[in-house]
Amino acid sequence: MNRGNLSQSLVAIIVCILAIFYFSASASAAASATEATAAVAITTVYNQYASWFGSPSGGLQTGSSGSSTYYFQWYTNGAALVAWPDGYMYLYDGQWYQLGVNWQTLGEAATEIMTVYNQYASSLGTPSGGIITGTSGGVSCYIQWYTNGTALVAWTDGYMYMYNGQWNSLGVSWTNPTPTPTPTPSPTPTPTPSPTPTPTTGGNVLSLTVNGSLCSAANSSGYANKPCVSVTICTPGTATCQTINDILLDTMSTGLRVFKSVLSVSLTPVTAGSGTLAECMEYGDGSADWGYVATASVILGSEPVVTVPVHVIDYTFDSTFSGIPGGSSGCVLRQNPYVDTSPAEAGFNGILGVNVLPHDCGSDCVNNANNQTYYSCGGGRCSGTTVALSNQVQNPVALLPQDNNGVIVQLPGVSLGGVASVSGSLVLGIGTQSNNSPLSTVTVYPTDQYADLNTIFSGVTYTGNGFIDSGSNGLFFQSPSASTLPDCSASSSADGFYCPTATQSFTASNQGINGSPNGTVSFQIGNAVSLFNSSSNVFVELGGDGAGEFDWGLPFFFGRSVYYGIDGTKSTLGTGPYVAY
Repeated sequence: MNRGNLSQSLVAIIVCILAIFYFSASASAAASATEATAAVAITTVYNQYASWFGSPSGGLQTGSSGSSTYYFQWYTNGAALVAWPDGYMYLYDGQWYQLGVNWQTLGEAATEIMTVYNQYASSLGTPSGGIITGTSGGVSCYIQWYTNGTALVAWTDGYMYMYNGQWNSLGVSWTNPTPTPTPTPSPTPTPTPSPTPTPTTGGNVLSLTVNGSLCSAANSSGYANKPCVSVTICTPGTATCQTINDILLDTMSTGLRVFKSVLSVSLTPVTAGSGTLAECMEYGDGSADWGYVATASVILGSEPVVTVPVHVIDYTFDSTFSGIPGGSSGCVLRQNPYVDTSPAEAGFNGILGVNVLPHDCGSDCVNNANNQTYYSCGGGRCSGTTVALSNQVQNPVALLPQDNNGVIVQLPGVSLGGVASVSGSLVLGIGTQSNNSPLSTVTVYPTDQYADLNTIFSGVTYTGNGFIDSGSNGLFFQSPSASTLPDCSASSSADGFYCPTATQSFTASNQGINGSPNGTVSFQIGNAVSLFNSSSNVFVELGGDGAGEFDWGLPFFFGRSVYYGIDGTKSTLGTGPYVAY
């Protein structure tokens, strides 16, 4: 995890992942142009969230509302995607949700982009990410980037453009303008396929919001790109439980950590020798959490309860060691700038670490008392101690009875300029249920035991120093040059971030820890001061200085499903540890 001090910014957007759409010859022959457009749009949206929907159940179906036709596709989780006559896409799962996607223009843009791409694929490379929907003068445009740094753009004037450092009109019209459909109230008829798909419970899915409803406003001021979940904590062996929001989702740490000040349930501390087991957990931004280890019963989503050691953050615990100036804390002696003293200072009520490590220290702390992580405290004294794996803070996902081999982080795309908040999902398990089956297009990158891989950027190879970290709110790496990516002023609210005069585009390559596979990632970096001075909170172009490493922070997750395979566990993607996307 790598946190930073931040402000906020944004413009509304939608990112949909484009995949190759297959239609049988008989179906395409019978389909009208409108039906084909709806089919492409439904498939484009589905491909972004396929692990949640499961598989299509039957084919594309049609219904009628008055004199208008709508198109719908059912899935094995009992939900449906519907292209409604008002021009918008809806999700139906027992009730209706408008997705804010105009299916007619999305389908037309996706079809034409694919058509042009197929003609020039040899010069464009492969698609990098999915179609990004942006705005120009309040009108949507659609952009697909490719691995050679170029893009195909369905622009607002109705024509296709290629971007390769400059704009070139291809003279191809991607749309025939039609009157804007008048939105109607959410549809009331319920399409009933035959047979009706069997719904799944979805109990392995946690809601995830970035600067949204699950994030505490009191703890989030000036904190951009903050991913939050909620977790239920119970006193073991009882029905006394508490659901706590504002838990930061962190894919580069392990275990649950919660401030003592927000806990209302009683938890029993874990002993270490004649004392209490305590922990000093440090993070990449120089902060640290100090407190004791306690046993808790934890509930994630609707999964079965698991009993696990958790870190109770309490800087006052054993004040001779807690980080108070002049104390003997290892957290202080190792020169951390600060030890978190409260949720308001830290920016969260707790942290849920879902890294590939099942234990937060592993064998290093089993065999070495001088591990600088765990301590035995009692009688006003603390000393380093060895800790059995069973007493270490652990990833609660690894203890689940079924969905225990990893997690999937899913977030929608965000356009340049940002948005106020976005919502996504933390899916537990990989290939263990119909709603977490990996997409066939996923590439698996084996990592070391800490989820590190190799990243190559601007002629530098960060061997074992590349990582994909939801707990970092930006992309942190060494600037290729001060003129290209200058640092923001140290006196500004964006100290530590980059402030180019104009948004810059880059590519980097990720590589498995052993040298393969290789995959190119396109990204952009904007002016952090301008972003923070806007009214938005969630940014895809936020980046800052990170010498010696390449930290793919939360902007990397927008528009992707990112998989983390827990060390030693198996899934349809292979044996962990790995990350995949």
